[in-house]
Parts: sequence; structure tokens; C-alpha cells
Amino acid sequence: MKQFITALAFLILSIAAFCSADESKFPQPVGDKLVLLSLSEKTAGQAELEKDELQRVVDWMNRDILKRMRQKGFVTSFIKEMKAYSSTMGTLTILDVIYFHSAHGNRKKGPFSLEVNYKLLDKRGALLAEWTDGADSRRGGTYCARALNKRAIEKISKLLKHKTTPKK
Repeated sequence: MKQFITALAFLILSIAAFCSADESKFPQPVGDKLVLLSLSEKTAGQAELEKDELQRVVDWMNRDILKRMRQKGFVTSFIKEMKAYSSTMGTLTILDVIYFHSAHGNRKKGPFSLEVNYKLLDKRGALLAEWTDGADSRRGGTYCARALNKRAIEKISKLLKHKTTPKK
């Protein structure tokens, strides 16, 4: 009976050690708080179908970048308008869509294109960085957004010298 209890205890400890090792694969927040403000009102001159497509792409882009920032170890939040921001919330990242072309319904019109202006502001509102990036894809607007999100997060991480625990 003593051997059975010893074997059972060893098994439970082994399982616990194995499970706790998996937790270390996920980055732990290190205190960098980022707030995302997304602007996409620049739809003048676009067809109604293109405006709808832009809104779907921007909604997807916002969810994706927040998820990726969290995976990178940032503590993130999302605001819909500038007046909701306060300096206690953290560094402000503004994504401003300046160009969108949808090839929706006719792939021969050319690729989907998305161009975004980024601004990174510190807690005092001082501009840390500003850049414009764009992407094209024949597969869809979310593929453009994914490429832009990856590049933006890498740039933000470098600008803030953010250290994360990489996933294994």
C-alpha cells in the first residue's frame, strides 16, 4: 500500500511539473501598457461596398493587433475616441487608415491595398514616432491588415525596447 501511495504521489508531482512548464511558454506582461485608438473615417470617394469592406477589415485589424500585442506581453486596451484617453492608461498607439482599395467581387481590378499612418505617443502626449506603412494582397484585406500588424508590433516593441519571453 505504501508503494502505491508513493507511486501515485510521484505521478501527481510529475504531471504538475509538466503542466507548469507549459505556462512558461507564454509571455508574461512586463508592465508596458498600450492603448489603441483606431481611425478609419476617411471613406470619401469610396463605393458603399468598399466602405463596408473597409469597416470589416478595420474591425478585424483592431482585434488582431490587440491579440498580438497581448501575446507579445503588452497590457492592452482599446478606445473608440481620443477623448476617452487619459495619461494613466499608458502609451497611445493611433492607427489611421489613409487608403483602402478593395478588389471585392472582381479580382481583375487589382489587389486589395491598405495603407495606415501610425503614431506612437507617450503618456504626456509627446510624439515618440510616426510612420506610414502599406500592404497589398490578392487574397483579401485581412491579409494586408495581418502583414501591417506584424510589422507595427515589431516596430513598437523596438521603439519601447520591450522585452518578452518568446513562445516555444
